[in-house]
Amino acid sequence: MTPDTQALAVAGAVALLLGGVCVGAVVLGAEPPPPDPYEPTENVPAGSDYVGTLNTTEFRSDPAVRNGTRASLAFQGAVQFYSGPPYLRTLALDPPANASLDPAAASHVTYFGRHGEPYGARLVVANWSAEETTDALAARRGVTFETETRRGFTIYRSERGPAVAVLDGGAEGGPIPREGPRLLAIGNGTAVSDAVDVAIARADPEADPTTLGGELRRRYEDTDDGYVRFAYRFRPETVPDYPFVGPAVRTVEYVGTSYTLNRTDRGNASATPDIRVRIRITSADAESADDVRNIMSAGQSFYLFESSNRTLKTELRRVRLDVEGRTVVTSYESSPRGLRVLVRGLFRNQPEPQSLAAPEPTSGDIDATREEPA
Repeated sequence: MTPDTQALAVAGAVALLLGGVCVGAVVLGAEPPPPDPYEPTENVPAGSDYVGTLNTTEFRSDPAVRNGTRASLAFQGAVQFYSGPPYLRTLALDPPANASLDPAAASHVTYFGRHGEPYGARLVVANWSAEETTDALAARRGVTFETETRRGFTIYRSERGPAVAVLDGGAEGGPIPREGPRLLAIGNGTAVSDAVDVAIARADPEADPTTLGGELRRRYEDTDDGYVRFAYRFRPETVPDYPFVGPAVRTVEYVGTSYTLNRTDRGNASATPDIRVRIRITSADAESADDVRNIMSAGQSFYLFESSNRTLKTELRRVRLDVEGRTVVTSYESSPRGLRVLVRGLFRNQPEPQSLAAPEPTSGDIDATREEPA
């Protein structure tokens, strides 16, 4: 590719790449119901740079949905300027590391953290006990845990690894339920400690918990209520210096993304639903948002002109670009198979130095580099 076509290729992928994540194997099998009510962000400490949630019930609702979503999120998460939640395999805790801990028992996962530091944790709704969780982590990572008690909450800390705490029912006078789902914090020791502080404040009717708020929370709430949903502060300095992308992309401040299922066009309730991906890219002002939209539109046109794959062209035409104030709204809806076609087409046309690596194949997943037949 020439420098100009390289830049156009990057621009064409911006709409889908800005919202990437990478899902792992934490979500296979049946799950218990979550606590009622469940509000994923009310336990997230303030000062986070990203927040994301995963509803595994919908994610697992259909094998094609699971595989199509995983392929898309794995590709998007590989881009070097993605700064959102790290949906990594560290939560899988698969047997035989600890056969008593069933990764399928996690029904919801919330991610939070900060850029440029090891601060981050996952809030997991599961029927695991703290002891089962620490035993599994100890077997998988070769660490040991010590306990610290704070206002009735116990934090399990390892010297060079994760920390664990049960957040619901752990306050003074509030026994932890022995059966049924719990809310556990698993991650960096400081992040888990902050989540415990939030839980302590929430258990005190006179306290005012310091939880996620401000612009980041608004951008998260602006996304659709999907089975994958997240928002993060964008870091313009991480975008490769392609002339065509230029200053417009560097005005982006927040990115929010959602994946939802659309069953309305299916006469059969058991049929595979379509997947709707919506990305909201918020820039400094309305003029900048127009510039970002124009860059993405030019890239989309470039792919349509250059590609010889009719199926890929069909999927590219499903991408819609709109501007709402200072936010570019990118919408795409198709079958799980169609989403995989789009992912493969974008992957095959990524130039250097985008530094994309093919998503690791997993059991039941498709080859992310093999193109669907036209």
